[in-house]
Amino acid sequence: MSLDSSIVKDLFFEAVRDAHQFIIESYKRIATKYKIPESKKGEHPFICWSESDLRTLIVHYLMLKLKGKAFIHTEMVLKRADKFKYDGKYQRELWVKAVERILNYRGRKYTAGDIDIALTPAETDTIPFLLIAETKYYHYSVERYGRDVVKEVEEAYNILRMLKEVGLTREIAMVIGDHYYHRQKPEKARKLEEFTQKHSKDIVYLKI
Repeated sequence: MSLDSSIVKDLFFEAVRDAHQFIIESYKRIATKYKIPESKKGEHPFICWSESDLRTLIVHYLMLKLKGKAFIHTEMVLKRADKFKYDGKYQRELWVKAVERILNYRGRKYTAGDIDIALTPAETDTIPFLLIAETKYYHYSVERYGRDVVKEVEEAYNILRMLKEVGLTREIAMVIGDHYYHRQKPEKARKLEEFTQKHSKDIVYLKI
């Protein structure tokens, strides 16, 4: 029997905490092995080389907790393709409605993006999702590429809320993994923490 969406959300955040603990403990071990001084420990992102690594760790721990009672899907592209042709008219129309909502928000010159992590009921493996989650991981300054980390996080969260509003998912969650900002740009890290606290029901901020 599938899990309730609120329980799935709790399990997701438990998996995030487990992944974070694993990263911190592994980082300490490797730093000791290479005799990295405290002042240099933030220069290389061991364990999580990329956002995909963080997402993979979270999914690993989440699968252990779900025990087959929900299915996990990752990196789903939000496009109008007939993704749910075997599920029914409701699912197809719901998917298109969600894609159109995001395209209208982002502007038609952009793509609708993708969904990092989504969970479906084990009995049906279809939408609406039990949970949609976004993972953000920063191990360098995005500002050097003309982006703003705070605005980027805010937009990602707004999109999650829209996906919930249209009914594509019952619950939403967001993980902000920060390897760079809390070390190099504390004023940006403070803003990320403030945003997390404002939406603490849905977002967790990890210093990695």
